[in-house]
Amino acid sequence: MKILLLTPRFLPELGGLEKFVDSIAKNLTKYGNEITIITCTHRQDLKAIEKENGLQIYRNFLAKPNHKYISFDTGKMLLFLLKNFKKLSSQDVIHLHDCWTFMWILPIIPLLKK
Repeated sequence: MKILLLTPRFLPELGGLEKFVDSIAKNLTKYGNEITIITCTHRQDLKAIEKENGLQIYRNFLAKPNHKYISFDTGKMLLFLLKNFKKLSSQDVIHLHDCWTFMWILPIIPLLKK
C-alpha cells in the first residue's frame, strides 16, 4: 500500500511530532507499505528530496533559517503540493498529522478523488 504522511516537520528537526511520525513510518514499512513523507523545514542543510531507511522524503523550504519556528505559509505549501500532485494523487492513503496539514490539503481534496 502507498501511504503519504503529511506533516509540518520531520526528522532531523527535533520534537515529539517528528519522532512520532518517524516511528509510525518505520512501523508501516515493516508491513511492506511504501511510505512517502511530505514536510517543510527551515534548515538549508537538508536535501529537498531524499530516500532514507526506505522512506521517500520531500521537503519544502518555507521559513527563514533564523526563525525558531517554521512559518506555516499555507499558500507556499499548497503550491508545493500542486507541484508534486502526481506523487500526492498516486497514494492509497494520505495521513494528516495536525491542523496545518489539513489547511494545506483542503483546497485540493476535490482533485484527489479516484
